[in-house]
Amino acid sequence: MQKFRSFLRWMMIDPRHPEIAQAQYNELKYQIPSLYALLMVNAVAVAYTHYDLAPTYLTVGVLVPMLVLTSSRMVAWIRARRIVPGPEEAIRKMRQTVILGSLVATIYITWSLSLDAYGGPSERGHVALFIAITVIGCIFCLMHLPQAALMVMLVVTVPYLFHYLGQGEDVFTAIALNIFLVCLVIVQVLMNGYNGFCKLIRSQSELAAKQRETQRLNAENAQLAHTDPLTGLPNRRYFFNRLEATIANVQADGGVFAVGVVDLDRFKPINDTYGHQLGDQLLSEVGGRLKSANLKNVEICRLGGDEFGFLFLGALENAANTGRTICDIISEAYRFGDLQVSVGASCGIAFFPEAGKSAHELFDRSDYALYNSKTTTRGRTTVYSSEHEARIRSERAIESALQS
Repeated sequence: MQKFRSFLRWMMIDPRHPEIAQAQYNELKYQIPSLYALLMVNAVAVAYTHYDLAPTYLTVGVLVPMLVLTSSRMVAWIRARRIVPGPEEAIRKMRQTVILGSLVATIYITWSLSLDAYGGPSERGHVALFIAITVIGCIFCLMHLPQAALMVMLVVTVPYLFHYLGQGEDVFTAIALNIFLVCLVIVQVLMNGYNGFCKLIRSQSELAAKQRETQRLNAENAQLAHTDPLTGLPNRRYFFNRLEATIANVQADGGVFAVGVVDLDRFKPINDTYGHQLGDQLLSEVGGRLKSANLKNVEICRLGGDEFGFLFLGALENAANTGRTICDIISEAYRFGDLQVSVGASCGIAFFPEAGKSAHELFDRSDYALYNSKTTTRGRTTVYSSEHEARIRSERAIESALQS
């Protein structure tokens, strides 16, 4: 009983293997039109040789509707070549093909055996040959749908064999028996080929699944490599890669953008007073706020410690306001249980290409502007100018000389 159920499921195109059904249908789209063309050409040839011997209703009256049906199906399959259906639609169409194939085979074998009653040995031999070569050709055209091939073979060869057995003519009986056995062998060969086809599709599907999994893992690894684990923001590596890519892009079209560096104020006293664990929690909260801020034309990264960087791709006159907005977001109070803490933030911004044309120059000069904010206007946003750099360099040179 289990084997019978499995056979029925196979005959109705098992939906548990949609990738195989899709591949079967893609092959059938180009083979079935040849099947219908073969049927029509051979049928017209048989009707021609029997035209003066058989009744007109058989050679013309029955043949014309058969040709209309066959040609309409051929045109439908030719049009289907331009359509790529999903697996469910492919399975439905193949089930339809099994049924229609059996119906068309029944019509043609009934018609051809009806013609066998007319004419002499040559005409009768033509009918036997027509049935034999047509059924073999149809089986090969249906090699990627063995369910239909099997049904066509049984519908044609079994009546064919019993028809000649009933007439008791040894030659035609031998021909019919030979054709029946040959068709059995061909179907067996096609089944072996179909099994190999299924294994190939499964292996391709498994390979594609492994490739997708590999791509997913590579994407996850790339994301992890460019993500700060504490805040969830892009990390320093991503920031500089993105900065260099942005420079390359805007240089091509003469665009401009801004680079900003934000540093937390009063973070070290909080870290020293309440411990590194609370400091990490605070940085995580800062990262969460910056991620959820959804600032327009801004990409924010954590550079390390309590330092954050951002790229601003909007109008440069709005860059300073964006820096102040980021500082205001960070400066709102944080609560951890019963403890409430507050930090400030200072920001330095440098414009491309005024402040520099390389990632190193832009970052250094936004850092100069940040240093100016930290030392003179803490909690504010400073846009880089050459005077800032000159003053900072002078102060550092004096400090170095005094140390020496």
